[in-house]
Amino acid sequence: MKGLPYRCSYGEIKDFFKAFEYLQDSVEFGIGADGRSSGVGMILFANEQEAEMAVKDLNREYIGQRFIILE
Repeated sequence: MKGLPYRCSYGEIKDFFKAFEYLQDSVEFGIGADGRSSGVGMILFANEQEAEMAVKDLNREYIGQRFIILE
C-alpha cells in the first residue's frame, strides 16, 4: 500500500479491507529513517485471489482524504 495517511491506524486498515480475507495481525507500516511513518504499508491476504480482488476493488480508494495505491 502506498499513500497511507501518516497517522493511519491498524483499525483503519482492517476496516478498509473488511470485505476481504486477510491474515490477522499481518498489517505492517513502513517507518522512515527519521522514525516516522513513511506512508507505505503491507498486509497479507489468505490467498492470491483475495489479494487480486482487493487490488481490483480498492486501488485508488480513500482512507480519510488520501487515496491508496495497491500493487
